[in-house]
Amino acid sequence: MQALVVPDPSAQTMKQLQWQERPMPNLGPTEVLIKTQAVGLNPVDFKLVTAGNAAWQYPHTLGLDTAGIVEAVGAEVTNFRPGERVCGHANLANNGTFAEYVSLPAAVLAKIPTTVSFEAAAASLCAGLTLLARPSSRPFHRPSKPSWHRCIPMSKSITIMKM
Repeated sequence: MQALVVPDPSAQTMKQLQWQERPMPNLGPTEVLIKTQAVGLNPVDFKLVTAGNAAWQYPHTLGLDTAGIVEAVGAEVTNFRPGERVCGHANLANNGTFAEYVSLPAAVLAKIPTTVSFEAAAASLCAGLTLLARPSSRPFHRPSKPSWHRCIPMSKSITIMKM
């Protein structure tokens, strides 16, 4: 399968990333194998290229956010089935989601409603988690009327890459 990788620790710019043939991910008992349909590109992905991560083994597949179709499930997974549409947020220390297939723990996945595109689902993950992880000292204000300007800074930080 093809994956966008940081080939080695000395590669610290976006120009040094490479598409490489990589082995299919292993499927653990609590994991779900996903055929990628879209991924979200977040500022942290760029920052990780320049900073790296001591836990990485190289070549390292980038990416945190994915949306796709379940290909297979681990022996202990009961809440997902092959053919279902799912999205999920990966772990920064592990190989990421910028690949044709990705294996993620079932606990980090959600089913995508048929009314939501793969691209929209992939774009909502890191940005949505950032919103939910707001400091408790800054309570979230829910205005009585929609306030679209509140969404603009978040949406500008995301690019979608359809696989």
